Amino acid sequence: MPGDPQRRVGGVASAAGLATLSGLHAYWAAGGRWPGHDARSLAETVVGPPGSAFPSPPVTAAVAALLGVASASVALTAADRGGSRLRPLAGAATLTAGSVLVLRGALAIPLELLRGVDSRFARLDVLFYSPLSLALGVGCLGVADSRSGSFARVRDALAG
Repeated sequence: MPGDPQRRVGGVASAAGLATLSGLHAYWAAGGRWPGHDARSLAETVVGPPGSAFPSPPVTAAVAALLGVASASVALTAADRGGSRLRPLAGAATLTAGSVLVLRGALAIPLELLRGVDSRFARLDVLFYSPLSLALGVGCLGVADSRSGSFARVRDALAG
């Protein structure tokens, strides 16, 4: 599996996507407002319906850090360095990131549709944010296969 080109491409693409999102969150934590023009329009675009507040800079910086760790974990897992002491930890982090992203993407679309797609955020969430979460999550899970040991450890823990 280490030579599997699909796994490497999936790993590189997922790691790059997560790194990009990490950078975007760091930009917001530092006071950046794109794709909005002020705090209110930014929150309405990337957080939720009108009246939603944008998270504080420390919370946004923490999200940036978690996305950065997820990106590094996916890259390490995809590289599949057999003797690496970080391999089991990176594999578990990749499995966790993939699971969280798939759940976020899979649950958000039906919830937005039930609430009504009547806000800017809801439309963007259904069209872009949730599908991106699903794609990144599936990419992470594809990297966190049995070679990383993550699935085997989870399976064994659940089996008792």
